[in-house]
Amino acid sequence: MTDRITELRHALVSTVDAAPYERRRPRAWMLVAGASVVAVASSLTGYAAATATTGVTPDQATERWVLSYARANSQLLGEVFHTDADGPVTIDLGEAPGGATGFVLVSTCSSVGTLDVIVDGTWRGGVDCTADGPQVGGGTAWTEPLTSGGPHTLTIDTDAGMTHEVWAAWVREPPLPEQSAQQRAELSDGVVTRPEYAAAFNRYLGCLAALGHDAGGFEQREDYDRFLFGPPGAAVDDGSDEICYTREFKDVDTLWQMSLEER
Repeated sequence: MTDRITELRHALVSTVDAAPYERRRPRAWMLVAGASVVAVASSLTGYAAATATTGVTPDQATERWVLSYARANSQLLGEVFHTDADGPVTIDLGEAPGGATGFVLVSTCSSVGTLDVIVDGTWRGGVDCTADGPQVGGGTAWTEPLTSGGPHTLTIDTDAGMTHEVWAAWVREPPLPEQSAQQRAELSDGVVTRPEYAAAFNRYLGCLAALGHDAGGFEQREDYDRFLFGPPGAAVDDGSDEICYTREFKDVDTLWQMSLEER
C-alpha cells in the first residue's frame, strides 16, 4: 500500500497505542443494525487524486484501503465502486456475489452539508459536515450487512451542490464469535453488577493475553465507575480485539454503561 493509505489506516487505531480510552456506545445515528461503524479521519481530503474516475476501479491500493474499513480477516469480492459526486448520487451495486455477507461503504465530504446513506430505499445513517469542525474532508464508513436478495442500490443523499466521494465494495466477513458461557450468565437476568462488569473485563484482558497481546495499562474512572483501556493496534488489526471483546465483554460492557447513564 502507498504511504498515504497506510497513514489513513493507522489513523484509526493510533490512539489505542498512544493512550487508554473509554469504550462508549455509538451515537444514535451510528446505530446501524449489524454494522460496524467508524468515523473517517479528516486526513482523507485529497485522496481522490489517487483513485480512478467515476465507475469501477481495479486499483489494488484502493481495494486494500476500502477493505481496511471492514472487520479484520475480511475478503473483498469483486472490484470497488467509486464515484466523485456533486449532490445526491445512486450507485447500482447489482446482485451480491456468492459468499458475500455485505458491502463496505466509505463516504467522504469535501464541502459543507448533510450526508445521508440510503440502502435499498432505507435510511441507514448520516453525518453533518461542518465548516468549523473536523468533518469537512472526513465522513463515515461501515460494513452494511446483506439481509435480502435481489439487486441492491446505494444512495448518498446530500444537500444540493455538496461535493463528496463514495467507495463501496462487496465483502465476505468472518463469523462473529459466540458469547462465552460466563457472559451469557452475567446477562441472563438483564442486570449487570459491578463485580460482573469487572469479571468480564478481566476475561477480556485474559483472552487478549492468550492470543499474544498485552493490553497494557488501564485505569478505573471513579466518577463513572468504568474502566478506561486501549487494546494494542496489532490486536485490532488481526481481529483479536473483536474476538475477545465480543466473546467476553461487549454486551456486559454495553449494559453496564447504559445502567450508569440511567442513574
